[in-house]
Amino acid sequence: MTSYTATTIEAPSLLKAAGIPQTIDLKRQAPGALPHRALEVALHERTVLWVRPLHGGHATTAADGLIRPAIPEKRLRRLVETAWRAMYALGMDGARVVLWDAGLRGVIQKVEPEHDGATAFRPTGRGDAKDGTIRLGADVEWLIVSGPGKILPASHFFSYRGPIGTDRQAVSTTDRRRVIRPIAELRPSAAVDEAMLFRAIGALLERAHRTVREAYRGDVQFWAGAAPVGRMTLGAHFHVSGIPLNHQLLRAWDEYLALPLFCLEDRSGRVRRPKYGFLGDVRVKRHGGFEYRTLPSLLVEPSLLEGAILLFAAVARHAAVLPIVAARDPEVVYAYYTGDDARVCPAAAAALARLSRMVAGDGPFEGDPARRRLLRAIHALVERLQSGWRWVERQDIMAAWTGWNAVV
Repeated sequence: MTSYTATTIEAPSLLKAAGIPQTIDLKRQAPGALPHRALEVALHERTVLWVRPLHGGHATTAADGLIRPAIPEKRLRRLVETAWRAMYALGMDGARVVLWDAGLRGVIQKVEPEHDGATAFRPTGRGDAKDGTIRLGADVEWLIVSGPGKILPASHFFSYRGPIGTDRQAVSTTDRRRVIRPIAELRPSAAVDEAMLFRAIGALLERAHRTVREAYRGDVQFWAGAAPVGRMTLGAHFHVSGIPLNHQLLRAWDEYLALPLFCLEDRSGRVRRPKYGFLGDVRVKRHGGFEYRTLPSLLVEPSLLEGAILLFAAVARHAAVLPIVAARDPEVVYAYYTGDDARVCPAAAAALARLSRMVAGDGPFEGDPARRRLLRAIHALVERLQSGWRWVERQDIMAAWTGWNAVV
């Protein structure tokens, strides 16, 4: 295993902490997997340059002219995503990754950095909005519970689709006669600014609360965070369109959002990682934008959610000029996955202090209409980091949301 950065954290240890398999388990194989088949995937950031079989495997030429192994498309996408996750976790922007077609998503054999970006790889954009115009969106999850943590399935109250709906995750009832969807989800319409998105989420949450209270007369609470009940994990996925997707942008979100919020989360919710909540988690959407999926559900507290939206949008607009320090430090990344607050939180506080100076000073943030609110949000985050404040996942979030719209 080749590491990109000299560090006391070895590459295999970092990949293991990030949940990226490196050992073939013959008992856990996806349908159609061939554990003896090896592939080489060449990547520049999110761009796939080629995927080719090693050791004489069969290949086909795709419509885009790329040579691809004769593997079903869905399986191939999963293998390529595993290769990208390994490259990203090791701090690389370009690599050749060798992996086995084994397990559920592939098993990493080797990651070799590619340094010759000028000749070997194509650039993917600067990562800043040319005219500052972006469109924002979100889908934010929560649980409806009754009594001591008993989940009331969201599908009892809401349909699958719509602005208030359910997550796609489905489970069968004990008698296997019905399928229920336990996780509720808010899906506000796309917004042109941060305040509009925050107000839309708050209004949908109030509406959802009324709907549930009208339908269920017993004791009911809304819980959020990362994993408030067992391993039922929740997220806040922020969407953006109008800017290109590249590693500078993803690492800036990791640096100024994911790492600081790590230091505020209820420690019991860390079971969400590494399957979910891994750094750089992104999904391209059909409408041409994409969603950043690393964060837990921030419905725990309205000012926390509003601050995260402000930071998300600010990074989206100005990623190209933001320094990336902690999110490229293998020791900080390793500490993020292993739950080491002593290593992550000083680096996160330093990142927020650096961002605060940039926002307050002369430079790219001068014309940002959300500049004052952004500074307040950064200072509030810093104060919480310094005080040791953490949210509590197993409590009703609606008490915190009382009167939320009076201060928007």
